[in-house]
Amino acid sequence: MPDRPSYRAAVVQRGTDCVNTADYRAEMIANRSAMIDWIRFLQERLADPPKLIVFPVLTFLGASRRPLQYAAGATTLSLDDPFFDPLIEACRHYGCYVATSCVEKHPAFPGRSFHTGFVLGPSGLVLRQPKVQARSSAAITVLKTFRDEYVAALGEAALHAVAETPIGRLGCIVESEQFYPEVLRGLARNGAEVIVHPNLEPSPTIPYAALKQARAFENSLYIVSATPAFERWQEDGTSRVWDGHGGSAIVSPEGTLLAGCDAGETFATATIDLDLLARLRADPRRETTPDWPLYAPLYRA
Repeated sequence: MPDRPSYRAAVVQRGTDCVNTADYRAEMIANRSAMIDWIRFLQERLADPPKLIVFPVLTFLGASRRPLQYAAGATTLSLDDPFFDPLIEACRHYGCYVATSCVEKHPAFPGRSFHTGFVLGPSGLVLRQPKVQARSSAAITVLKTFRDEYVAALGEAALHAVAETPIGRLGCIVESEQFYPEVLRGLARNGAEVIVHPNLEPSPTIPYAALKQARAFENSLYIVSATPAFERWQEDGTSRVWDGHGGSAIVSPEGTLLAGCDAGETFATATIDLDLLARLRADPRRETTPDWPLYAPLYRA
């Protein structure tokens, strides 16, 4: 494989104003505008602008699930909705890729909603990946409960989707999918090199950083993970805020924390070196692939 240039990736640990009024579309547009402001800042103010930018989970809505209560599903988006056009235009203008997640409706599955991570690029939608296994709200279809129908419609590869791009083969995990080694193993087996991770880390007692480092090392891939700085909403006429504790991170395939964020609204950048990744994957001393026949009995229901 010819040498591929390294590039910068960024995680944006931004705050989100949760959508929780009847004027949901305007609130979503305001959150989208804040994302575009961040993209513009990173591209125009940094000496080495990032080619990949990852935002937290549900950046348009807030992860509180209030959108499903207040807008009765109206905040659920199709990924071909013109709502995304300004973000795609920003990607085109700056030559970058942007990842986050949304509550998605898909034309192949009427009446269902997915919590879907996705990547946009200069030409539009690059990658979509609904939650595979992790816990979600009752209104969300998780692929573990819908596997056969999903595969019949979209194919086996869509369960662990990987996109070939100029910045490497991208995969995506959503929120607490990092808890499940097999989710990332599936992406690695499909060829993923860089995992984008729109994330939420609500508990200060869970070792989120250690989980990301383990998943990156055991699969020899980069993880670019962004979690919210805070979420703010109105409740009974009172402004309420959930404050995050930091944790956005970029982790190398060696399991090293390359860059990270403490609490507050901030960002971090690090270099993605795909040639280094190729060398590490070629090193037999780093073999971590399970001997599947040995462990298959553990997975039988």
